[in-house]
Amino acid sequence: MKSMCVFCSPNLISTVCRSQSLVLDFFRRNKAMFAFILLTSFAIVDSHIIASKLLQDSDVPLCDVISYRRGSSHRSRRHVVADRTLLWDEGVVPYEIDESLPHLAKFSVKYAINLIQSKTCIRFKLRESTDAHFVKITIGTSCWSYIGRRTIPDKKFQEVSLGPNCFSKGIVLHEIMHLLGFYHEHTRFDRDKYINVLWDNIDPAYLDYFRPVDPSVSSYELGSYDYDSVMHYKKFAHSSNGKPTMEAKIDPGRFLGRQESLSDKDIEKIKKTYNCQQKRLTGIWGDWSPWGKCTGDSLRMRLRKCADDMVVCPNAYFDGFQIQKESC
Repeated sequence: MKSMCVFCSPNLISTVCRSQSLVLDFFRRNKAMFAFILLTSFAIVDSHIIASKLLQDSDVPLCDVISYRRGSSHRSRRHVVADRTLLWDEGVVPYEIDESLPHLAKFSVKYAINLIQSKTCIRFKLRESTDAHFVKITIGTSCWSYIGRRTIPDKKFQEVSLGPNCFSKGIVLHEIMHLLGFYHEHTRFDRDKYINVLWDNIDPAYLDYFRPVDPSVSSYELGSYDYDSVMHYKKFAHSSNGKPTMEAKIDPGRFLGRQESLSDKDIEKIKKTYNCQQKRLTGIWGDWSPWGKCTGDSLRMRLRKCADDMVVCPNAYFDGFQIQKESC
């Protein structure tokens, strides 16, 4: 079982878990007992629930579950996934959007996709019947995404869930970054050189969201610390008293995290992870259509569409089409 990540879930136990079996459905209906099991048999690291052997053998993709026990020497808490098989092949992400998503959520998804494509070599394309694996962006009860490309038994797709409070551009962008394989910036093993975590101000239920990763099991080769990353929690995230939960050492008053955009370092991380320097950074045109009939003004037209969904190829109109005219 591989990891998933939740963005600022207000109730980790009752809203994040998405039941896909009778066992999980039972847990969901018996939250008090489930909470007790979590407290006695589970450990929480960052935004990941670490399951005991009770759930390790399940084929059901549990909310935020990664299959290692407390105290295990094998941990998957990295800034970006170290397993290259969890990255998207050639940086291409086939996807579809649930039609039931509200208009605001769909707009935010399109915004995030356009932004990432305009800055990097990552390409999102509407999924086709021939795609062996794709992403389904759905409406759920909370905000979560698997970390990287995940193969789920008996399914051709993996989900990105957007709950009622998850429709903003920043949250959707954050979840799509998880989808591409990126973890939270503030859980870097070296973060204590750059920020102070104010533990007394953190809601006790979320203390483990702020634990740093172990440098012996992490790979950080993606540049200097990024206070402005869209993957960095905000200054007051999960505060129990309205006071900051994190502050920058060099400037305690500065903002942390981005609201609706990628930082320059976010962009560089994506480019480095997906080897964008060796790939095309613009969309590829599809074939030209046949020439149309000659019009009254002695012109005929044909068109072509950008082959990469949502990519605006050079000289394209907003909808991705290009029109060519010639005398006839």
